Amino acid sequence: MAIYTKKSRLVKTLVSIGAIGVVSVAAASAIYTTRTRVGRSAALKAFERSSTPKLNTEEVITEDKNNSNTDSNLVKKINPKDQVVTKLIFKDSADEKEKFTAEIISKKGEDKEIDAVAYIPSLWIYDKEKQKLDKPKVVLGQENIIWIKKEPLSEETVVEIIFDDKIYQTYRFRAKDGKIPEVSQYRPVGFEFAKDDYKIVLGQTNRFMVRKTKSVTIIDFVDERGSIVYKATFTRERDDKSELQWQSEIPKGYKLKLKPSEIKIKIDDFNRVDVVKEAALPEKPKEDPTPPKTIEEKKPEEPKKEEVNAPNPKPVVDVVETPPAPARPLTEDEKAPIASAGADIDPESYVPNYDFSYISPTHPSPVTGDAKEKLRKQMGNYKSLLDLSSFQDYESKRADLLRKFEITGVDEIKNFDAFFKRMFRGDEPGRGNVAENIKAVIRSYEQDWEAYAAKGMVPDIKFWQNYPTVNEAVVWDYAKESDNPVLNHYIKLNKERYFASSTKYMRNPGQLLDNDYYGWTKTDDSNRYSELTKIEDRNKVDSKGNKFDDGIRVYKYVPEENNDAVKNREPRYLAKLDANNNKGYEKFLKFITDHKEITGVVIENMGQLNQKQDFSEILAKLPSNIKTLTLFFETTDTSALVGLKDKHLEDVELVTKGNNLDSRWAIDPIAFRHTKHVSFDYNVNRSPEYAAGVERAGSIMFNTIKPTKGTTPSEVKEAFTIAYRTKANWKIFNGNFGDGSWASQIDLSEHPELRSLEGLDLNDKVFTALTLHNDTNVFEVDSSTINRQNWDRLIVRGPQKAKLFFEGPRQVDTLYIKGNAVNLPQDYNKQFYGLFEAGREVFRNVYVDNEAMREAIQDTQAAREHGINVQIKPKGFEASGANTSTDPSFD
Repeated sequence: MAIYTKKSRLVKTLVSIGAIGVVSVAAASAIYTTRTRVGRSAALKAFERSSTPKLNTEEVITEDKNNSNTDSNLVKKINPKDQVVTKLIFKDSADEKEKFTAEIISKKGEDKEIDAVAYIPSLWIYDKEKQKLDKPKVVLGQENIIWIKKEPLSEETVVEIIFDDKIYQTYRFRAKDGKIPEVSQYRPVGFEFAKDDYKIVLGQTNRFMVRKTKSVTIIDFVDERGSIVYKATFTRERDDKSELQWQSEIPKGYKLKLKPSEIKIKIDDFNRVDVVKEAALPEKPKEDPTPPKTIEEKKPEEPKKEEVNAPNPKPVVDVVETPPAPARPLTEDEKAPIASAGADIDPESYVPNYDFSYISPTHPSPVTGDAKEKLRKQMGNYKSLLDLSSFQDYESKRADLLRKFEITGVDEIKNFDAFFKRMFRGDEPGRGNVAENIKAVIRSYEQDWEAYAAKGMVPDIKFWQNYPTVNEAVVWDYAKESDNPVLNHYIKLNKERYFASSTKYMRNPGQLLDNDYYGWTKTDDSNRYSELTKIEDRNKVDSKGNKFDDGIRVYKYVPEENNDAVKNREPRYLAKLDANNNKGYEKFLKFITDHKEITGVVIENMGQLNQKQDFSEILAKLPSNIKTLTLFFETTDTSALVGLKDKHLEDVELVTKGNNLDSRWAIDPIAFRHTKHVSFDYNVNRSPEYAAGVERAGSIMFNTIKPTKGTTPSEVKEAFTIAYRTKANWKIFNGNFGDGSWASQIDLSEHPELRSLEGLDLNDKVFTALTLHNDTNVFEVDSSTINRQNWDRLIVRGPQKAKLFFEGPRQVDTLYIKGNAVNLPQDYNKQFYGLFEAGREVFRNVYVDNEAMREAIQDTQAAREHGINVQIKPKGFEASGANTSTDPSFD
């Protein structure tokens, strides 16, 4: 079994050379718009009308309006000389083979922007890593290669509405109880679906093309930075020829960059209107009600001159200017921020490099002497396989190869022949040319073996050795098993079990199902207990057809002679309950309480038939003589574990016979605050390789921390300290990536009072998902304490960004940022960056209280980079229904 860990640490280092396994290609429903051809080789013609008496249908084609229902939408076909044909070639990243193509026809000189993602069929997604671009760049008139990959099943379902060669709208939701919503609820007003049989596939991205039934005019008001300030949509009947009153939609605080007469709005189309901020006008000073004083100046007397009928002289008046009244002081809601928004965020540099391990490293010695020469000879033998060109070539050299590789047994020879026959049978779907893959692996070994030998490592080649399983990858193993840090770690963990041993192996599915342990001998000792059904009577039935079996077993475990990990070699007793058996369920607690020699408990089939069974009560009442506990969960609801929060246990095992890798598994760490050890036996329960109906068991993989309903604030805080600090090295808290990782999702939905990550001990970790409870469509945050809410913990590296989810009676679509700009704390940009990024698919509206706050947030990098249009809350907006409770005290 190949053993390797996350990142680049070598335990067994795996370097992929060829694709492993066969990838089946499902038929995908093609997405295309009018005047677009999509297919593998055959072109799909544009929608045409064949019943119009007005035009020759051989010369017409529908415009790019996605509507062929009216004659006015039919135009002359483009002359081939005037056409620009842009081809999209979609290739599968897995095998680099072409899956389908799309051709888009446009006019020469037309400034057409093509969104290649809109042409990807359902069940496929764009591969950013392979393309090395966040968004594919399409060059008009050329062939463009777009890399795609099969979309993995997810708990999230996406609906994308495709219009005018672009993704017009996107909706995301989590289906509850597997209920599939009606596709009609996602149809935009003024549109109809291009096909009547669209259906939603849960856990996938669904792309549905729409065309207009009404005139839909869209105007994007764009500021000087190129950001959309406001998007206005006008829907009306097609025969409505009245003037569009679009100027009434100019956003407040802005004015048109051009004169209205210079702006031509295209009806039933997309429009861009440039706007600029209005200059703030100075306030008009208030008039002083006191009239100005008049001052009379005395002039030197001149000789009097008599003048007949002269008018009386006018007095000379000098008016003293009154100083302007002082400017009105700004109110709190008018003041700009005092604090700095802080530096711009680059997730790749902002997020720390979490490169650490809980596994102790070893210092292996180099491979030298005879061992190295033996390895050199082995590499020479494998190198000779590079000269083989066909199966016939192999047959001619078969005897020499059997001798070189010391193949002697009948089954060995049979597998040897079968391997080379498979190697030279040509390309295989999803795997390419097997011979070239094998030869690439050999070349890699031949090139690197000496460098790895210096590190104490040797090739672990599995070609014909485990046939029909063929490892077409480069794997290095430690020459000395004692140098393998992972095996050393397994031995250490096995010694910490209640049923301890020194084995290097984890328990396999059969051992988990049968309650067997390495180094221990088990016998059924149930007959010594008079309260239990005798072993020989378990299959008997009464007069009503009911089995006598009470579903309780008692097993006796004795350490084997060579088990040196056990000091106390006295027998140990374990009681097992089948939770589907009501007779046993009712008497089990009393039974284990009465018999103090029983120190272990196994409960199977929890929640399988009766989901109303309250196991938290049984767990909370476990007697003190119980030291080890194994729980088999049959549903992803593990809330019963909270019953263990005050129990002092030496060992706990959390197992399922269902899908142990299901993303819905969540755990409350408070259950283990007094637990000494949690054992973990990694097995995969669900795989196409396993025959149908074969029962398997494996430890549950948890990637979500979820405090249980009813736990206190101090217990919630302690739960996070357990998971991310004091017991962070436990496998159940390592998430999906094992050693050095952590549970990367948090679910606080059972605690409506928790509105953010404020007050929780996160140990500087970042998270890919946060789920909160919310009662209305409005989610409210207090801007004055935004720096304590830890939204920046939702900033993650790479293309897969964090997501914010809400549980509650209504779908959340509005973010209300409460407060005044003057009260914003220092470095608020990074908090809004995390909030906007995680909520990018949730919040359609972002409201604030006033213009000062709108400007403050709109000016942040967080708003610019995520295309946030911050608006002042509309008249009549009520946020009182939103969750506005005070954050709990964790003290």
